[in-house]
Amino acid sequence: MGAMAPPEEGQPSPQKRRRQEEDQLRRPKSVYADTNGVPRAGIPGRVLHLGLTDGEIAGRVVVVGHHSRAELLSSFLEPEVPGASLFKYASDRGFLTFTGLFAGERISVVSVGMGLPMMDFFVREARAVVEGPMAIVRFGTCGCLQESTAVGSLSATPLAHQAKCLLQSCCCCCCCCC
Repeated sequence: MGAMAPPEEGQPSPQKRRRQEEDQLRRPKSVYADTNGVPRAGIPGRVLHLGLTDGEIAGRVVVVGHHSRAELLSSFLEPEVPGASLFKYASDRGFLTFTGLFAGERISVVSVGMGLPMMDFFVREARAVVEGPMAIVRFGTCGCLQESTAVGSLSATPLAHQAKCLLQSCCCCCCCCC
């Protein structure tokens, strides 16, 4: 039986490589290990992008793209506790959340910016901090691609009530003013 060849320069020996693999098996799993994971940080465990924790967002949410629309819609909300301020949280990642009461119902208004990635972050992280069913309505503007659609028309996705919108028990309607 011949001697083992020395490892290539810069490569660990087979014994060291085996020890590294064993160490990785013993280490706790990183919160970033799963691509669909929703990491939390700090105390009380805020989700990474929204910056919210359990109970700070309602199960009924109106989502808009721009902070000014969120501010405008939040003006229709009453504080959850009489005499207190309306809940408002601006995350480090560009999300702005208001939570209060409208006609006695707990509602949140959230601005998420533009695009599917921002909406994806929102849905995943909101779902992680809301217990029970959710209803999400997206209000915003869009370009009109058909001449038959007049400027100022209201458009709603016809099957939105059946959509599961990336996650179970989450209904998402997208309403756009063209």
